[in-house]
Amino acid sequence: MRRLPHPGDLVAGWRIARLIQSLSPDIVHGHGAKGGLYARLPALAPLFPKPARPLARVYTPHGGSLHFRTSTFSGQVFFTAERIMGRVTDLMPFESDFARRRFHEAVEPPRALTPVVHNGLAPSEFEPALPAPDAADFLFVGEIRAAKGVEELLHAFRALPDHLSLALVGSGPDEAAFRDLSDRLGLTPRVRFLPRMPTREALRCGRILIVPSRAESLPYIVLEAIAASIPVVATNVGGVPEIYGEEAHRLVPPQDAPALAAAMREMLETPPEARAALAQRMADVIRARFTVASMNEGVLRGYRDALASARMRASSGGVF
Repeated sequence: MRRLPHPGDLVAGWRIARLIQSLSPDIVHGHGAKGGLYARLPALAPLFPKPARPLARVYTPHGGSLHFRTSTFSGQVFFTAERIMGRVTDLMPFESDFARRRFHEAVEPPRALTPVVHNGLAPSEFEPALPAPDAADFLFVGEIRAAKGVEELLHAFRALPDHLSLALVGSGPDEAAFRDLSDRLGLTPRVRFLPRMPTREALRCGRILIVPSRAESLPYIVLEAIAASIPVVATNVGGVPEIYGEEAHRLVPPQDAPALAAAMREMLETPPEARAALAQRMADVIRARFTVASMNEGVLRGYRDALASARMRASSGGVF
């Protein structure tokens, strides 16, 4: 699956249409812009195989095309595609209220049902993740690319005292460029680039997690770190304020290295007892609002409503 449109998408769409026809499911749920295309394209393409009975087509954007700007040609292409696909969509469960608002503004008010179903965590993910003996002072976990704010993080880290350390866990298309930037900024002795690893293992590689993203929807890494009682410094993007709740005033403007450096310094200089108390308060909020149980309940409720809508549409002669 390629991130951007590609001729191979038609082949993948055809294969998925054949799979849907063979399995005869009640629900087809596409995640992300490309997954949403594959889940819904068979309903629009006249020559694609059709299912034998009504099914509900579900789409969760997860950011995807919503990160494009309406003023750009690319944005208009993607938003036009979203509007076309919306004609055969029964349910759009958004993982954040931000994503739902953004879709309304950039594309159009969807015809489909649009509940907000926040991402959720399993009970085991609320166990504290204790830093490893060689843990860095600051930690980044995620895809190493520009949209994740890695450039701002490196510049912010440069403004902090020389004895501090930073670990970046992950991989991505811009990793080589950021390794080079780290060298040019004279940070290499203090910055470690570590390979991808399971999230719980990655969270032990640092004492304070930094999430400097330029854009997000509802990032799991913020939920996972807070649930694991790890202090987090994050930017004010997407649905992150929905996670922070009453602590949203702590969020940092995106693409502002000086502000990020100041927030990193403030968190580092906060007395350990106060930092632990803040981490516990935020973990309690996550435990109350962002659980797998509540996520499953919301998704299944949406599935039931969407399937009823799809069957009603089929009975009136609509596509399915």
